[in-house]
Amino acid sequence: MEDKTKALYSMIKRLQDGEDLQAVRQDFVDRFQSVSVHDIIDAEKQLIAKGTAVQEVQRLCDLHSALFHGKTEAEVYREEERVRTPYLIQILKDENLELLKRIKALNNALELDKSEEIEKKLLDLKQLKKHYGKKEELIMPYLYAAGIEGPSQVMWGVDDEILKELSKILRTKAFDPHTIQALLDRMKEMVFKEEKILFPLAIDHMKPEDWLETYADIQEFGYAWLEDVPVWEQGEEWKKEHAYTPESIKISLPNGELSLLQLVEIFQYLPIDLTFIDENDQLRFFTNEGKVFSRPHSALNRKVFDCHPPQLIPVVQDMLETFKAKKNDRVERWIPNPERPVKVVYQALYDHQGCYIGTLEMVQSFEHEKNILRSFQTDPKEL
Repeated sequence: MEDKTKALYSMIKRLQDGEDLQAVRQDFVDRFQSVSVHDIIDAEKQLIAKGTAVQEVQRLCDLHSALFHGKTEAEVYREEERVRTPYLIQILKDENLELLKRIKALNNALELDKSEEIEKKLLDLKQLKKHYGKKEELIMPYLYAAGIEGPSQVMWGVDDEILKELSKILRTKAFDPHTIQALLDRMKEMVFKEEKILFPLAIDHMKPEDWLETYADIQEFGYAWLEDVPVWEQGEEWKKEHAYTPESIKISLPNGELSLLQLVEIFQYLPIDLTFIDENDQLRFFTNEGKVFSRPHSALNRKVFDCHPPQLIPVVQDMLETFKAKKNDRVERWIPNPERPVKVVYQALYDHQGCYIGTLEMVQSFEHEKNILRSFQTDPKEL
């Protein structure tokens, strides 16, 4: 940095001495064309800190345009920020910008008291679930691993409250302006917390390979409001290098034998999604063809508790403890979604000696069956 500062001071001195601007500008380009605008700005700050008048440092702005190809320093700075910012963080920032636009548009609709427009814009906000999902499943587990739990747990809980309140307003069609405004304020507050707390923490504590792992899982969640999202070339290369290719090995089972490739293909066509949690509460395996829940690959080999919102962690812990103590060996629950009923079963697994070896989660959507039964009701001839 010292060399850059000296070079900049030398150019200021040449301008002060009346040297031709174009000559100094060419030297500036030659010297700094491979240097980040961030470094140039830092060097200029050092000049000011060492006593160079601000007015004199400002004369360097006449040189910047040649280096920045006609762009303003702020424009180049923003472009460099996008390159320096991890891909996932930039996606989340772009989604936040889109969210703020929609909040502003909804505020305008509230002022005009247009019910149909309000409902339409509220429905559009349901895409926020994709944004929160990426944040919760692709960033927070890494922060948990780094020992940073507080901010993540609080945000996850608030995210759930925001989404539940949004669903409630849409379900009841109670478009009370004060209720909606309070919800929008919470959304804006969450944007602030992400930008000022969560994202900086993630950038500080996540490693380069962590960002590559998250890139491979982004498609699992999708994008909120973004179209024509650019690919990350380094991430694409990483995905190719880590693509799974079944080995040509045979697996002997109690009732026959399958190749690994055959077994993988069978899993893809089962009408049920499986997740296996081992005896140490680590997530070891899943299938997710039904995509009832998001299942990022980065969750593998982590504690299963890191995959759940804070309010559910004690529930999961208690269930697994009862399985280990053999106080219970099965838990079944239904998610009462009228459009997509879902059955979830947790089955404790024990070896032939009765020792606990893990838990199998089985998730099945009955949306298809519900639609078939509905068609029977409307047209008995379908039977």
